[in-house]
Amino acid sequence: SLIIATSVAARVLDIKDLILVVNYDCQNHYEDYVHRCGRTGRAGNIDYAYTFLTRAQEQKN
Repeated sequence: SLIIATSVAARVLDIKDLILVVNYDCQNHYEDYVHRCGRTGRAGNIDYAYTFLTRAQEQKN
């Protein structure tokens, strides 16, 4: 299954057994990044979060 959501929608979604989060863009605030990625790895599970960055975003961070 696949779901595509904005940051706002992701805050209210609670999907059990979620194993992967892909961030298409870099969040402006660290707390937002942690919140998005925190959708995985619940209950001691090891899951994955990937973020796509442009070179400019990489140098900024």
